[in-house]
Amino acid sequence: MLDVYSTIAEVGVSLAGFSGLFLAFSRREATSFSDTERFAVLYLLCSSLSATLLALLPGVLAPVNEPMIRALNVLAGFIIGGLAGWLRYARARHDIKPRYPWVPRLLGPVAWSAAALQLAAAFGFCPPATSLAVGLWWLIVAAAAQFVIQVVATFQGQGDRAA
Repeated sequence: MLDVYSTIAEVGVSLAGFSGLFLAFSRREATSFSDTERFAVLYLLCSSLSATLLALLPGVLAPVNEPMIRALNVLAGFIIGGLAGWLRYARARHDIKPRYPWVPRLLGPVAWSAAALQLAAAFGFCPPATSLAVGLWWLIVAAAAQFVIQVVATFQGQGDRAA
């Protein structure tokens, strides 16, 4: 199972790194980011780096045992739920209009389901190690979706609109 976690960590770090490089080289003007761009970049970095951190913890806290994985399930549940809540809050509070409205509509319910799965695993209702891997892959998918949206929006000349 540690191989799965290390793969997740590698993908998360890669997404965060490529996002930074892409943003640095795609900026044609020296102007500051709009609120929508700032939110999109922060959401991408938070989801990819959260997956990386949570995936690296089992290897660092070896030996990997079930109580430790259950604790990571609780942490992952709160992180995933927090990111889902943050997405909803930012869109409502700051009037962020997504370029592709179906992306947050799809990722939101899936995020709440992934958070519920983490908490169910923490309380022994399903396998904790598998549930943690599913939750971490959700974080990677959310970051990858945001990265793709940023790339497409930049190439279409609409960098101020994101999910």
